[in-house]
Formats: sequence, C-alpha cells, structure tokens
Amino acid sequence: MIISHKYKFIFIKTKKTAGTSIEIFLSKYCGEEDIITPISPEDEEIRKKLGYRLAQNYQDSEGNQIFYSHIPASKVKEIIGSEIWDSYYKICFERNPWEKVISFYFWEYKTEPRPSISEFIRANNLKRLFIGENALYLIDNEIAVDRVCYYENLNSELEDFFKKINIIDSDFQLPTAKSKFRKDKRDYRKILSQKDIDYIAKLFKREIETFYIEKKDEETIVTLSGTEVKSKIPKILIQFWHDKADLPKEYKDVIKNNKQYLDGYEVLFVDDAYMLDFLKKSDSFLYQLYKSIQIESIRSDFARLALLSKFGGIYLDVSIILLKPLELMIHKNSEIGLLLRDDQLRYQKYPKSAHI
Repeated sequence: MIISHKYKFIFIKTKKTAGTSIEIFLSKYCGEEDIITPISPEDEEIRKKLGYRLAQNYQDSEGNQIFYSHIPASKVKEIIGSEIWDSYYKICFERNPWEKVISFYFWEYKTEPRPSISEFIRANNLKRLFIGENALYLIDNEIAVDRVCYYENLNSELEDFFKKINIIDSDFQLPTAKSKFRKDKRDYRKILSQKDIDYIAKLFKREIETFYIEKKDEETIVTLSGTEVKSKIPKILIQFWHDKADLPKEYKDVIKNNKQYLDGYEVLFVDDAYMLDFLKKSDSFLYQLYKSIQIESIRSDFARLALLSKFGGIYLDVSIILLKPLELMIHKNSEIGLLLRDDQLRYQKYPKSAHI
C-alpha cells in the first residue's frame, strides 16, 4: 500500500493482482513524507537493488505498525482522515477471478506435494482473497476508490494513471515479483474443470457482475467467464508472410506458441500467392495495384487492410509473441482496436525483445 503526498495518490493493494510489482514500481516516485508499507525481504531486496525508496512512514510515533500491505480502504480513510482521502486520487487493481484463484493456488503451494486445485478451491481458502463484500476497495459496501484498474490491461492502466497524476517517465517497466511460483501458465480454462469454473463464478459473483459483465438491451455480454465472448470483432486471426514455404523457423516457433492463446479463433495465414488469387477474383483494380507494389513491407500492409476489410477480425504480425489469451486483449463490445507491441525506449538496445 502506498500513500503519496508528493503526487496525491493512494494505492490500495489487492491480492494476486501484481500488487507487489506495482508497489515496487510506484515507490520509485515517492518522496520522503510518503507512506510505503513493508513487503517480503526478498521483494524488498528487489526494490533496494533498483534504487527505489524502501518501506517508510508506516508506523506511528511509538513504533507501532499502523499501515500494512493489504490494508482495507476503510482503515486507510480512518487513519488519514476524510480530507486527505477525498482529495487524493485512489486506485487499485482487479483481475479475472479464475486466473486470480490459480495464481493464489500456486502461491499457497509453491512446491509439491500440493492438493489438487479442485480440493484447494473447496477448502475455504478463497476467503483470504477478500472477495465480495469484503473487497479491500469497498467502504460501506460501495466502491470507495476513484479507479478499479484491470490487471489484464496493466501497462495501459498505469500509463493512464500517470497522466492523471502528472508523472512523466519514458522508462516504464515493472519489476517481476512473485511471478515465478505459478508453474502452469496455460489459460485457466485448460486448468480448471467446468465445475471449478462454476464454483468460482458463484464465489466471485459480485466482481464478475461489476467488472466483467456488460448488459446491453436485454442481451448479457459476458467476458472472461468461460462463456463465449460476444464481441463485434469476429474471432478471426489474420497473418501474412510473403512465401509460406520460406517462413523462418523462429516465426514458426512463435506461431506454435501462440496457438495455446487462440481458443475459438479461426486462423487465416496467407501469402503473396493467396493475395493475388483473392484480389484477382474480388477486385481487378486492387489486384493490379497489389501486383505493382515492389516493396515487401508495403505489400504486407496492403494485404492486412484488404483482408480485414473483407473478413474483419484481428491482424497479428508473425513476430508477435502472445503471453495471454488474445480474448483478454479485446475490450468487450469493441468494434475496432489496436494492439501495440512494446517498442519503448528501453528496447532500443535489444530490438529483438521488443516483440515479446
């Protein structure tokens, strides 16, 4: 948990939402008077090596700890008073409940032997995630923060937050804390049974209805819940390479990796030969125009626009490695979107890693 008097914000730290990584990152911008709660010795060492401020000002004048890691919003407001609470910008993070539970399971049982995840879920463990009416960001059963951010959109949420509190920094990189314990990185639907999914849905009913369900007219659009995502963007993934037979092995490996994150997607992988045939049959003017293009990168741009115009869907460069299901990056009920790879300044020395 962080209270920054310097930038006038309060970060409420929820469980299994990259809270420690965010807390370490935000401590970089804290001043001498700001409140930073302690984290584990191992994570505190990460913060120290980065040169950021360590835990500070979390005790009262007698040395008693009054601020702690997962302190609820109600307690923070009680300590600092309504004037500061009401005038500071307050944020926290929420996460797809099914992924949160899996992360919690591997955190609680870091090594074998461990119970099955189904046994773990039903053993009354999940209350420690502060769910439903016990959510840390609630006061009097109402959301008390200014913004509940989505873990699934972590970087963009933080970038928007920085704009809000007027922090400008081009070196936007979160440390990775506690991420090594989850051994099974598959999508939650590959790990949990349908009974597990339904059981978690009942426990996290409030979170799902508040953050992951949108009602439009009489139709309910459900996202991230194991139910098909109803988006206006067709579940078609389009990729292009000039000659399929000449696709480099490194890109074949990328495509193989990405398959695990493409449940329900039809993949349309095309090359020059396909485009020439496609355009010849559909539009003689575009066919002649495409044939006249000699620069490969421009041909690729032309191909993606023509195919998206015809079929809809998503275009993804063959060099882009997915780290989570593509579905999680498509905002519910979207009509159009742009997925940006990470080409920030820190990757100028390592251009290959900019695709990851």
